[in-house]
Amino acid sequence: HNHTSYRENLNRISLAPNLTENLLDHLNGQAVSGILSYADSEDTALRWGEVVPLLLVLGNKTSSANLQHERRHIILSHPLRRYLDSPSMVPELLELGKSIRDWADTRPERIALLISSDLSHTHRADGPYGYSNSSAPFDDAVENGLPVTNEASLLVEAASLQNEAKACGFTGLVMLHGAIKEANFKSHLL
Repeated sequence: HNHTSYRENLNRISLAPNLTENLLDHLNGQAVSGILSYADSEDTALRWGEVVPLLLVLGNKTSSANLQHERRHIILSHPLRRYLDSPSMVPELLELGKSIRDWADTRPERIALLISSDLSHTHRADGPYGYSNSSAPFDDAVENGLPVTNEASLLVEAASLQNEAKACGFTGLVMLHGAIKEANFKSHLL
């Protein structure tokens, strides 16, 4: 994977530093840490996984100007080890998702969890990562695993194909699964 950052001006993003610290305190003891760039004096570069969902939120024309102004954001990025170690991260990601939901349930604010979830990057031989015969089965396993009642499709089958499919969004989907597994949410494929 190429690890260069994607540059986009996100001055319209209002961050929530106090809420972020509260979440980090709640997640104490898990493999989660905060990031500051030079003692928080400089911007931190974001990658596609953070930028694309934020741009979609900012471009949401159905929100009123007041709601856009009141939104505060916490950006949670997964470590680079997700590229090679995603299957081994499944248990900790499920626990992280559950912990984030437990934390959100205690908050007086409305909390939304927006997950960036790129699927396989290996559908074409002329693509940046080449072709893998794992690409379509991986995407199918993720789609079949989206109802939480069929979690083995996501957590076992897709996990076993992830490294060959080169799907960096797998970790976010597993974390989301942990967040909604015990709640009575219904998923819909868009």
